[in-house]
Amino acid sequence: PPGPTGQALFASDHFGLRCVLRREAVASSEGLTARSSTALVHHTALVLIPPDDVWGPIQALRKKHDAKFQRWMPHITLLYPFVPEEDFETAEAILVDALQGFEPFDVTLSTFGHFEHRANATAWLRPDDLPSGALAALHAKLVAALPECASSAHGGFTPHLSVGQLPLSADLPRTLAEWQRAWR
Repeated sequence: PPGPTGQALFASDHFGLRCVLRREAVASSEGLTARSSTALVHHTALVLIPPDDVWGPIQALRKKHDAKFQRWMPHITLLYPFVPEEDFETAEAILVDALQGFEPFDVTLSTFGHFEHRANATAWLRPDDLPSGALAALHAKLVAALPECASSAHGGFTPHLSVGQLPLSADLPRTLAEWQRAWR
C-alpha cells in the first residue's frame, strides 16, 4: 500500500524516521540564543581572503588559467557548503563565540600543488602557516562550532588556494616547476 509520501511501503521489521535536526547555541555573553539550521547551500562558503596587496601575482596566474577568475576572488575555503545568507548573523555569532582567544597567525602562499580529476587538474598554492598547525586548528574550531558544515570530501581538510585548471599531461609537473621557480 502507498505510504504518506506516495511511495509503496513494504513489510519489514525496520522502521525509518525522517527528521530535521537543529542545534541551539549560546552565541554571546549577553545570552543571545542562535539557531543554526542543517539546510546548507552550495552558493556560500566560509573562506580566508588574502589581503588586496598580495593579489597581483595570484590574479596574474588565475587570469590565465582559472575558468572562475571573474566569478570569485582568490580564497582558501574553510567551510563548504555553508549556511544560507539569512543565517549569516547566527553563524557569525556562533563562530565569534567559538573563536574567542584564538590567536592570529601568518599565512604564506609558497608552494604549488595540484589535485587530479578525471579530465583535468586543479593547480593550487599551499598556505604555510606560522605557527605551524594554526590553520588546521582554526579549521577544527570552525567544524566544532558548526559541525553540519564539515566537508564530506575524501582526504579531509587540504587547505589550498586554487589558481587554475590544467590539462592532465606529462607537462603538468614541468609547468608547476616553472611556476615555482618564478613565484614570490
